[in-house]
Amino acid sequence: MRLLRGVCCGIGLGEVHSVAVDWVGDNLYVADVLRQSVFACSLRSHHCFAVVDNVDGLGPLAVDSNNG
Repeated sequence: MRLLRGVCCGIGLGEVHSVAVDWVGDNLYVADVLRQSVFACSLRSHHCFAVVDNVDGLGPLAVDSNNG
């Protein structure tokens, strides 16, 4: 697994496994099994960023907005 910072992805998603909404930070997190990545997409704009890639066996996502 590799953590990515500020890498913008202007590509479509492959196979979405799960999603989670961060209502405090206004972000939507998407787990893409085909790309083995987790993406963060702003609910305020059209920007999406890969935050983690090369993840084997992606499972359900959960966001803890209170603890960042």
